[in-house]
Amino acid sequence: MWSKDGFEFGYIYSAEREKYVRLKYPIFLAPSADVIYGLMVSGNIDKPEQKKYLAVLDRAQDSSGGFRTALGLNGKNNPNFILKKPCWRDVLHVVGWNDKVLRLYSLLLEEGSSITDIKEFNPDKISCEDALYIETKEAIRIAGREQYVFDKQKIFSNNATFLKNIFYNLGNKKHFSGRINSKLFEFLCRAEEKILGVVNNGAGESNT
Repeated sequence: MWSKDGFEFGYIYSAEREKYVRLKYPIFLAPSADVIYGLMVSGNIDKPEQKKYLAVLDRAQDSSGGFRTALGLNGKNNPNFILKKPCWRDVLHVVGWNDKVLRLYSLLLEEGSSITDIKEFNPDKISCEDALYIETKEAIRIAGREQYVFDKQKIFSNNATFLKNIFYNLGNKKHFSGRINSKLFEFLCRAEEKILGVVNNGAGESNT
């Protein structure tokens, strides 16, 4: 559903009201590029609407060039949520969503167009409701109740890196397949939950 800020999440069933109620948040920003792309390719969008939708993406772009994920992710599944300030998960420039924006923008390029390679990186330092979001050319850092560091030269963030590498390596080993791989994965998931529970309870942090 479209709003002036982007595409809204939709509806959720309320047991209390015994009906589906509208969810204002989260509102998708970078992910909305997929919806716009579909409307354009199918021919179900005119020029004024196209301009209106693209303006939302323009506003969602930060100094680094990355596009924000959403507004109000902390209010997911809560029809009574009131947005005061974006959370760090709203701001996070997710590669899997930003690529949708780039695909959409490539559709707008005229044939024979060229893109100038920008050498300089403009870092982001954004004050969020629950943390400080810092992005440099080398890493993304979340400084707040939750501590999160993603080194752009590495595959995973600093959170539970050991277990993530186990999952990754298991997935790349062809001899682990079928039921054995499924059981191993289930066991490791349970182990990860217990380890993270102990670590986070001791540090006073929640899971990321």
